[in-house]
Amino acid sequence: MFEAQRYSRRRLLERGGMLGGAVLGGAFLGACGGSDSTTGGTTTAAGGAATTDAGAATTMAAAVAGTIRTLMWEGYEMPDAFSPLGTDITVEAAFMAANEDVINKKGTYDIGCGIEGIYPALNAAGVLSAMDTARLPNLTNVIPGFETNELITFDGNQTAMPYVWASQGMTYLDDGQAAPQKLEDLLSPQFKGKVGIGDDGNSVIIQVARMLGLGGERPAFLTEAELDQVFDALQEFKANAFGVIANPYGEYAGAYARGEITAAFPDWGPTAVAASEQGKTVSVIFPPTSFSWIDALFIANGVEQTDAMYAFLNQAIDPETQYQVGNTLQLAVVNADAQQRLVDQGGAWGYYADPDTLFENAPNVEWPPVDGGGEYADYATWLKRWQDFKAS
Repeated sequence: MFEAQRYSRRRLLERGGMLGGAVLGGAFLGACGGSDSTTGGTTTAAGGAATTDAGAATTMAAAVAGTIRTLMWEGYEMPDAFSPLGTDITVEAAFMAANEDVINKKGTYDIGCGIEGIYPALNAAGVLSAMDTARLPNLTNVIPGFETNELITFDGNQTAMPYVWASQGMTYLDDGQAAPQKLEDLLSPQFKGKVGIGDDGNSVIIQVARMLGLGGERPAFLTEAELDQVFDALQEFKANAFGVIANPYGEYAGAYARGEITAAFPDWGPTAVAASEQGKTVSVIFPPTSFSWIDALFIANGVEQTDAMYAFLNQAIDPETQYQVGNTLQLAVVNADAQQRLVDQGGAWGYYADPDTLFENAPNVEWPPVDGGGEYADYATWLKRWQDFKAS
């Protein structure tokens, strides 16, 4: 049905992304990110009346009408989950392939999305507007701290609403041998030729920068000299590694099953689940070099904020919507009730049971600047250095 090239958050990560569109009635089809995607065909979701268990929030959604343009990652859309919006709210959804698209495509959308680490750059670029959080009743059920994250608040104004999140750490084959405790342990003879380095440049650079103590609380703000230090260290990892693994979050489990690797970074919980399905016991740890990312939704600057937009945003953090999105994408979510349902399922979800403790080792960090102002290596420089590293 959809003709545009689309990129989900998971697919982009699998493609080694450093981190297309359609028209729907009664649901949206989008996801966080950005690039040169184009508008595709059209379809109509199976709208439907408001459900009784959604309470006042669903009643509010069913009572409004309007058209909304979104720019998001494919995969964050769940037409059935958004059906309580009814058929009177139409969403024209364009899909993205990189976070900076919300800057490059300013003026073409009403609701955008991006990793929270890029929000300072979005604010500087003038794409954000202050949110009227009183129009988002479901915010009261968001995990404490997520709704007021400092990376999305400027001059006292909240500019975005957290939607989904995950943490990046490392995995290892749990076969009775000594388990690594920190990223540097992967340089030991124990892992010689058996380390998988994921083709996810942003995550790799940030983890190594944190290992080296560079950048402090802003490990993605590195001078050219500091970036040199990171890549010098990466050459050591590469010399001890099996290699750089393309599509890592889709391929790590198979590499473990084939005996090619016994440890990998950056990595997350779903790899442990996938590996277990292939007969391997893989554990995930989040040492102090880890970090977390949160994708958030915002209303673009310069557009008239409508009841339809707020109904859509409120539905996005409805407990049932959040559960369906998280369970399908294997991402943690921000609605407390939905997240608890996921944690209760066990498996990889257990790693997200205590966000406060997890964030002590894996904080949410700012992303590399789009414009380093002559002081810091910018996002484009990171991309080039990563490509050069892979080719070396």
